[in-house]
Amino acid sequence: MKPKLLFAFNLLLGFMLLLSTYIYVSYAKSNESGEVHLQDEEWVTENAEQEVVITIWSPKPILDYEIQSFQEANPNIRIQFTSLQGEPRLSERYLNALAEGTAPDIMLLPQAMLGSINSVDLIADLSQSHLPLDRYRKMMGEHLWDIHQSLDGEHTIALPFEAYPYVFYYRYDILEEKGYPAEPDALAAYLREPKHLLQLVSDLQQDRQWLLQWENDLITLLNYGQFFFNRDIEYERDSDKYMQVIDTTLKLFDHAANISVWSTYGQQMLRNNELVAVYMQSFGESSIEEWAPDQAGKWRVTRLPLGIEAVDVNTSLSIAITEHSKHKAEAEKFLEHVMNTSTVFNWMETAPASEFLGGQDSGSLYLDILRGNRSSAVPTPLDSRLFEVWYSSVEQSRQSQYTTDDTLNAATQDVMDITSVAQEQLQLYIQRDLQ
Repeated sequence: MKPKLLFAFNLLLGFMLLLSTYIYVSYAKSNESGEVHLQDEEWVTENAEQEVVITIWSPKPILDYEIQSFQEANPNIRIQFTSLQGEPRLSERYLNALAEGTAPDIMLLPQAMLGSINSVDLIADLSQSHLPLDRYRKMMGEHLWDIHQSLDGEHTIALPFEAYPYVFYYRYDILEEKGYPAEPDALAAYLREPKHLLQLVSDLQQDRQWLLQWENDLITLLNYGQFFFNRDIEYERDSDKYMQVIDTTLKLFDHAANISVWSTYGQQMLRNNELVAVYMQSFGESSIEEWAPDQAGKWRVTRLPLGIEAVDVNTSLSIAITEHSKHKAEAEKFLEHVMNTSTVFNWMETAPASEFLGGQDSGSLYLDILRGNRSSAVPTPLDSRLFEVWYSSVEQSRQSQYTTDDTLNAATQDVMDITSVAQEQLQLYIQRDLQ
């Protein structure tokens, strides 16, 4: 086994042992007294006049408006907010606090961490609350709903606060001038075919214009935009879609600008009409407008090429209530306030047409992409470090000029080397839990 995979295996083994401890301890605590636990009582405020303090942890400093407006409407509820921005081991910090009973009432966490909490009963089941989950489900669509359920599908463990699909921003005027479909829907349909994407990249390159920042752009989007296993803990990354993306990427050798748009030079290429497209999360239009304000009206946004569906698991944040919280009713009230007045769904729903994007209703597009996502992969406890392992494996094979089959097979094998035993154990655990 490769050294990097051995290291990842040891980390995963430690995590699985920790997971088993969480399950056992929480189960023992719930049964040691022999008493029947009435879940509904936890979601009722005993004294509405008494001041209550709710604590919130977040990976970044946000929610200023939401906290202020909530406290104005609920003067008896005070909120203590802690930003953990820059925390080097955020997942470990959260999991340790949950196990030790020192976690806050509410946690915001990246979607990439959902697999760390969806198999343990240290997170409150929101289906026991009074929140209008059916309405939220329609608002977010089936994919986002699905990934916020427990691994056995029996409980709602969190709600999406920020959810950012990857999208394709492009220079409408340049593509129209070259005779390509330039309207967003027409371009998305055209670029579903790999040969059309390759032709467009090649034509632009002849004029020293670039559609890609890096040759592996499409692989990066797919890797950090989807999970690894479905609800039956079956591996999802050996599909025809992954084969198509890898095959197309291998044919894009020497067809990229090899520069990041986040760099000064990359932004200069954007202003110089050299970098004429950018794959970014759906908050990217404000960044492009900041970098190239003189190009207002010349940009548009559409779905990713090849029909790729990807929601960034690192920048998308979810919000959960911890099981040990003594103020679930007040925490529930704050979640409802956030879901009604904020969240990415509210922002996208109310966003005006974008002048920078030529009057395009980009918010509706982002919502359609989120709600129409068809991925069946869900977060699992096995995900820890797999994003890095899979990506590194594909990159090593790509740079070694492996065939498409060999590249995908090598990545699958590297993942299986780490997870095969734990995968079988988790399947048995779920089957037992559902019996």
